[in-house]
Amino acid sequence: MLSEWVTHQRARIVQTNLHNIGEPTPPTSYQDFSIATLSTISTADIPTLTTAIASWLTSTGPQAPDAWYTFHSLLLSLAQSTSSPAIHQELASLTVSLAQTTTPVPEVTRLLTALDGFGWAVRDLWNGPKALLADEAFPDEARRAWVNLNRFMACLSVQDRRTPAEALIETIDFV
Repeated sequence: MLSEWVTHQRARIVQTNLHNIGEPTPPTSYQDFSIATLSTISTADIPTLTTAIASWLTSTGPQAPDAWYTFHSLLLSLAQSTSSPAIHQELASLTVSLAQTTTPVPEVTRLLTALDGFGWAVRDLWNGPKALLADEAFPDEARRAWVNLNRFMACLSVQDRRTPAEALIETIDFV
């Protein structure tokens, strides 16, 4: 399942680049890191994964906001693409863990502890299957993506009740 998502994401990025800039360029380093990292979600140790993501964001320097946006966009894409409760739970655990992470770089800590942009991204995706129908060729895929996003957010809500994170209070209430 995860390998299918990886293949689909890489192909989608190339196709989007072809459409937007006229060249079928491969994924950026931010996209590559995000896809590779998320593809290990079912087997990775969440604290180790969290540390790797925080270190990566710290290493991106002033580009950390762009890197974070890329990462959480792909996290939500994975959440939409699967109906696996186990993967949704792992993604929820990772999201909560990231929201509780501090780094030596205040900007990166702020991005993570505030889950900067995450709530807006979820809300935009959560506007319902009709909004997704414009992006997807098949209505059933759009509906499944919307249902899967709801499943992920339910896992995230439960995870937040178990291990509260300040950013999620606003995010879950916001969406």
